[in-house]
Amino acid sequence: MAVEVAAEGLLPDVVRVPQTGMYVGASDVPAPAVEHLYGRVGELAGEVVYQYRGCRPSAAS
Repeated sequence: MAVEVAAEGLLPDVVRVPQTGMYVGASDVPAPAVEHLYGRVGELAGEVVYQYRGCRPSAAS
C-alpha cells in the first residue's frame, strides 16, 4: 500500500489502513469499514518501523 509523505519527504507518525469488503457468510450486507492504525516506533537498519496499534470503526462508516 502506498503511503503519502510530507512535502519534506518524511513518512507520517501514524498510518491508517482501511479494510472494507464483502465477506462470504450468513449476511449479504457488506461489513462496516474498519481502520487499522500503525504508529511509528523508530528505525531499524535505516528502515522506518511501525507497530500495530489496533483498529477502530472508520469515520466513513
